[in-house]
Amino acid sequence: MTNKPLHFFLVDDNDIDLAVNAKLIRLLGVPCQVSPFRNCSEFLKAIEGSVIENSQERLILLIDIQMPVMSGFECVDHLNKFKSETLQKFQIFMLSANIDKEQIDQASLFPCIHKLLEKPLDVFQLKQLVSSL
Repeated sequence: MTNKPLHFFLVDDNDIDLAVNAKLIRLLGVPCQVSPFRNCSEFLKAIEGSVIENSQERLILLIDIQMPVMSGFECVDHLNKFKSETLQKFQIFMLSANIDKEQIDQASLFPCIHKLLEKPLDVFQLKQLVSSL
């Protein structure tokens, strides 16, 4: 893994998934910050006013696909409307309890999405993905 600090942004409407995924991320054994959000609006509002473009952290977004009000794909679409420097800072992984062909097809429309991951997170797989970025 690179020497840059990691900052995970977790977006999920399920409190249990947020708590479990935060704990699993800490099992990676690397120093990192974890910022949980219960919906896409909270996440977008938080990063809109931040100085992410100047951040020296590696920013990783783990976002659930199926959420009320705004889906994970809709959130990524909104993120695409930010300055390109903001979007380029993020490594984006979509999360789903059951990945189907429709979700795979939809994810392929977003070149910024690195991979679809199945819930619950697999720590070993996540560590490999993070170290390959």
